[in-house]
Amino acid sequence: MDMEEVGGCAFWMPDERLGLLYLLREKGFYVHMHAYEYLVGLDGRLAAVVLLEPLRCRVEIYGVPGAPPEGLRVLAEVISEKFPGVEVDVIVRV
Repeated sequence: MDMEEVGGCAFWMPDERLGLLYLLREKGFYVHMHAYEYLVGLDGRLAAVVLLEPLRCRVEIYGVPGAPPEGLRVLAEVISEKFPGVEVDVIVRV
C-alpha cells in the first residue's frame, strides 16, 4: 500500500510503530505503546506521553512537569530521525 493513499506517514503501519517502540527502548527509555500512543519513562519516572497523528503527519510529545529537558530533546530527535519529514512538537505544561 502506498503511503500517500493512507495519509502519507510511515507510522500508519503497525510495524513502523513497533519499530519506534524498540528504538526508544534501545535508547534507554521505558516505553508502553497502545495503538498511536506511547507512555515514555526515563530514570524510573513518567517523562512524556507521545501521540502519533498519521492523518496529519504529526507527532506531539507532552512532557510531564519535571521531565528532564535533555530526555525530551533526545526523544524528539529519535522520533524525527525515525520519521523524517514528520512535524514533531514538544509541549511541556508547568
